[in-house]
Parts: sequence; C-alpha cells; structure tokens
Amino acid sequence: MAKKKKEEIVLNKTELMPTTIGVLDKRENGPIIAIVLIILFVVCIFLLPYFNEWLNGVDTVVETPTDTPSPSIDDEPNEDPAPETQYYPISSDLSIDIDGYSFSSFVIQNNNQTLSYTITNTSGEANYFETHNYFMELYSGENELLQRIKLSRDDIVGSSTFTVDISSAIANGTVTQVAIKEILVEDYPSVSLSTNTAGVSYLTCTKDSQTLTYYFTEQNDTYALNEIRERTTFLNTAADYNATLESYTTLVASLNSVTGVTSSLLPTTTGFTYELTLQLGSVTSTTMNRYFTDSVYYAANTEAKEIAFELESDNYTCQ
Repeated sequence: MAKKKKEEIVLNKTELMPTTIGVLDKRENGPIIAIVLIILFVVCIFLLPYFNEWLNGVDTVVETPTDTPSPSIDDEPNEDPAPETQYYPISSDLSIDIDGYSFSSFVIQNNNQTLSYTITNTSGEANYFETHNYFMELYSGENELLQRIKLSRDDIVGSSTFTVDISSAIANGTVTQVAIKEILVEDYPSVSLSTNTAGVSYLTCTKDSQTLTYYFTEQNDTYALNEIRERTTFLNTAADYNATLESYTTLVASLNSVTGVTSSLLPTTTGFTYELTLQLGSVTSTTMNRYFTDSVYYAANTEAKEIAFELESDNYTCQ
C-alpha cells in the first residue's frame, strides 16, 4: 500500500508580512462597556449633592433688558432719613435740651408781637451756634409752620435771653408750638435770581427801611456772592435820630479810607439815607470782622440760596 504524501501548507512566502490567523468576535466587549457605564452612573449619583453645592455657589449673570432698569437693594441706605420734627407746646415751664444747651422761659407777647426765650449753656461749646445753623420754628396746633427764625450766632457762656419779632407768625395763625432744629446749608432750597441790563445776577432783600442787594457770579452751577450794596433810610421823627446821624457820620468817615468799601450819607427832607457798597474781592477779613459783623453781611462766594433762606427767616422779603 503506497504511503500517502503529506500536503505542505504554505502561509505566505513573502518575507516578514503579517498574516491573519483568526478574527475575534467584537461582541466580547459588550459586558465591559456595560460595567463601565454602571460604575459611572453610581459615581454620578454619589457626587450629585456635591455638584449641586458647587453650582449654587457660583455667581450667575442674568442679563437685564436695557429698557427696564433693575432695582438696586442696599443693606444700608446711602442717606439717613430726615429726622421727624419734634413739636413742643409753648408754656412757661417748657425746657428743651439740645447739644449741651437748655432752651427755657418761652414767653409770647401778642401786643408787641415778640417771643422771648433764654438759652443756658450747660455743657456745650461757647461758639456752637456760630458753627451750626440752628433755627427756631413756630407752629400752629395743626403743625402748620408759621415762621422760621435763625438763632443768633452769639457766643453763649452762661445764660442769654433773646427777643425776636414773630409778627409773621401771628399774621399767619396762632402760635402754640415750637421746634428747634439744625438745617444744613446744602439742604436749603434753591432760589431764583434777577438779572440786570449788564447780565449780572442779583438778589434783593428788604425789611422796613433797609434794602440789601447782593450780586453774584456763576461758578460751577451755583451763584457765588461778590458784591453787597445797602441802602437804609432814617427818619428825623425817630426819638434817637440825632444819635443815629452822629453814629453814621463817624462810620462813613472811617469806611471811606478802607479798600473795597464805598459809603455815603445823603440828606433827605425827612432825614438821611445811608448807602454802602462792599467789593468783597477787595475787602479783607479784618475789615469784615471790624465793621460788618451784622448777619446781613456775608463773606465772598457765599451761595445765593444761603442768603435768601437765612434772611427770610429774619423777616426779610427776598426776590
């Protein structure tokens, strides 16, 4: 019986060429992918609370339509609300304590239309009312403001008694209550000024026989004082006319040698008129402190609203 010849199997005689022996079924990866997905799912569930905390801590930006402004809420307001007015019924035993001072002995004289009161310095600074703008306000029983009076700037060391004209208050109603408050200059109301033919803005304030005209220059949207003119008429029927004439004659003689000051006396058929012009840019502080300490004389660059508000509280009519 002949021997069967073995058949030679040749894979590939090409030198160093890769040869495919078999194919792995791809379905064997299925269990591995499923296991990985399950692990990721469990991890996500475990980390979800931490992810939420992180997400809530991140500031989110919400765009606001340009035509609808978003309201701003501040924990602390930028401006303190204005304090409510404290009304005190006027009586002989009324006492009001403010910043180391006691206001007492309020007496209204309806016949001569005056109010007198006493200020006692208990622990305050002597010049406190020189550096603070305090006003006394008179009210009716219905809390209607009848008149506002600026307190004197005088130094008070012990006790001082003041008497003020309250004719405006009596003309407007019956005075039954009083309030004392500080009003800052920046809170004074604005005032309208007149303009002369030269284009200069001015404010005129009058009371009785005195007329004061204040001239201003415009600076940074405000009106700053640079000149004061005064005209006051005195009648020869007054009991102290001769003493007044002598006093003003001496004053004019002294003022006419002072830089920035012009003054004169003009005789009239019923007395005389005193005229004064102060060029505040040329007048020194020494001159002001020596001759012009009255409250109607303001320093250079004073705002128009300050003059109008304070003089009107002294019964001047300003326009």
